[in-house]
Amino acid sequence: MRQSILLSAALVGTLGLTSGCAGMGVPRLDPLPTPTGPVPFAYWLPSEPGGDSAQLEGTLVEEDGCLYVDADSARYLPVFPAGAVAWDGSTLTTTNPRDPATRDDVVPGEEISLGGGGGEGTPGPTTVVPDACDLADGYFVVAAP
Repeated sequence: MRQSILLSAALVGTLGLTSGCAGMGVPRLDPLPTPTGPVPFAYWLPSEPGGDSAQLEGTLVEEDGCLYVDADSARYLPVFPAGAVAWDGSTLTTTNPRDPATRDDVVPGEEISLGGGGGEGTPGPTTVVPDACDLADGYFVVAAP
């Protein structure tokens, strides 16, 4: 699947969510990893643990080959930390890379709760968004564990 590396650095808007900063370091400039198979989610390369402290709660939805969270009459694109999430074609598994025993399995149609921060427009330069994914309602950068 062709991936688009988005090159703007806009993190604008709040999506009506509260936000705060906790450990948002300078992003690494390492090259982004290239997925070896279909990946229906956006991801980013964290430089250190942490992130904004807003909360996104809603229903996990798969549409047109991309995963979204439906919340507050909008569909947000979650942008997960690289290495902290996997998709087997039917189940999204989130893990803490520093504690692999900590995991959560969610299937489309189930509720999901994510910590991080929202934005509108185009995510920053350390983010990979699959071409199939729509950013119309905004995105939510999930905090690094």
